[in-house]
Amino acid sequence: MASYSAGLKNARMQQTLNYIDVSAAFARLKVYTFDYSTLLLDFVLQKPSFSLSGDTLTLLGAGFVATGGLAVGQAKKARIFDGNGAIVVDDLSVGTENANIILTTAAITISQPNVIQSGIIVHG
Repeated sequence: MASYSAGLKNARMQQTLNYIDVSAAFARLKVYTFDYSTLLLDFVLQKPSFSLSGDTLTLLGAGFVATGGLAVGQAKKARIFDGNGAIVVDDLSVGTENANIILTTAAITISQPNVIQSGIIVHG
């Protein structure tokens, strides 16, 4: 696995944040099943969407509520789309602990509200 200097990691994460918030429209965080076959939740992010500290992006405005799932399934993966609909960050882990995106529950149903408790992306 490649290793990067702290300065390069920080610069890459700044560019990632710039791409997430590039559009006048709001970025979105979409939650899927493990193989991306089913979209379960769709959250509209605030602007700016994340704060940056070193090589770590932290979701701003945690507490976003989805009033109900779009389908039934187990939330495992997430993608972040810019306001133009382009994927900026892919393959984020989702769960109730030890994941990039922490939800109140990973068992998504259509009628049950769900909340993003926290979100963090660290440069590898």
